Amino acid sequence: VDAPASLIELEKDTPEINEALEFLDSNGLKADEETLRMLGRAIMYLASFDATIVKTSPLPPGTNKEFLLAIQADKEMAALIFNDLVPYLQKRVLEDHYQMSPDRMLDVMNRYGPLDWRHGDSHGIYWSEQGVKVSRALERREQINELSLVRGRLMMIINLMRSGKIDYDAVSKRIDLLPDPRFAPKFETAIEDALELINSDQGVAAADFGLAEEADLFATWETFLNLATILNFLYGDEAEAQKYFKQYKKLLSQQGFDEEPAFQGTLENFVAIRFADMAEVKLGDLRQLIDAMIRRSLVQGLAQGNLKTFNRFIKLAKAVYDKRYGAAERGEDTMLDYNKLLPFPKLLENSFQKVITEESLAILLRARMWAWAPEQLRQSVYQSTKDTLERQALAADLDPLRAFPPPQGDDQSASEKPTTTSISE
Repeated sequence: VDAPASLIELEKDTPEINEALEFLDSNGLKADEETLRMLGRAIMYLASFDATIVKTSPLPPGTNKEFLLAIQADKEMAALIFNDLVPYLQKRVLEDHYQMSPDRMLDVMNRYGPLDWRHGDSHGIYWSEQGVKVSRALERREQINELSLVRGRLMMIINLMRSGKIDYDAVSKRIDLLPDPRFAPKFETAIEDALELINSDQGVAAADFGLAEEADLFATWETFLNLATILNFLYGDEAEAQKYFKQYKKLLSQQGFDEEPAFQGTLENFVAIRFADMAEVKLGDLRQLIDAMIRRSLVQGLAQGNLKTFNRFIKLAKAVYDKRYGAAERGEDTMLDYNKLLPFPKLLENSFQKVITEESLAILLRARMWAWAPEQLRQSVYQSTKDTLERQALAADLDPLRAFPPPQGDDQSASEKPTTTSISE
């Protein structure tokens, strides 16, 4: 936002930038979008977790390796390029290539949350914001459905709660869209703003339906409360989950639906029932339900290096195991049959063993699970899985000791968790 708008301004503000421009020129580069993208791709490659496992070059094709090595050796030049030149280039690309205003982008982020501009809904929010401003200045507003723009923007924030956290690995081209409950407070602000517009003198046009009413956003608010409760419990702040759960119960009580089984017990009870619905698992099938929760803990927790999410799902699975949840039907109790279910630690071990060797799952995803799994869990399955994992790693042209290193205390000493690669590798 604060970057100079032109190269002339940049040279005026930072005269030494000419040294950086000469440095680029001596390495066959220009201060343009191509150089900016080359630097961005290189940074993503060097930060890649998957690059520590696969047998590949640490840099993408088209990278000027000599230039990167040169700025790595010259800290002052590197600071000049990344602190002054790169922000200028980023601003120019945003305005010239994408026709987007950095000032407006920042304003939208301040209002609607930590938008990742690689996500389509982030752009949807940006342009819907501009659309509402334009439509409200038109003389014939009755022909515009402003309500659809307002409601659409709210739904995009809800979508970002579901999938607004992007985890991208440039080496394996892996893209994971993960829940991000940080958007929940921003949704509350957004719906307050929407209601303020509806109740303003101008109102909100709904095309052929006249002016919008508060009731037009009721279903959107209910959808939000349900999702905010679940996602905050599993991926965010449990205190926030409790807050939204209370609001949700109050809302449904006003509608006469508060006696549903999901609302009769604890927050854990509610989330377990809702999770069963999302996972398409019957509450009465405890083994399947517990296994689905453990699987989610591995795929969305360990595979993402997120131990907090891993522990949340394990906690929920253990709560289900310990019978701290409601029944699938009102008035019924779903009881554990301890003659059929193994002790919970053994269930966790068996589920981990099954998932870590499951060939239908990408081997790099399983390698990340292995890297972040608690040491005790890896030790419990290593002997029974090492031959299978070695065979699968070799079939994928991976080094088994890098993909699935032995746990500490095994015959071979375990390697440290891989972090990043270096330019010179």
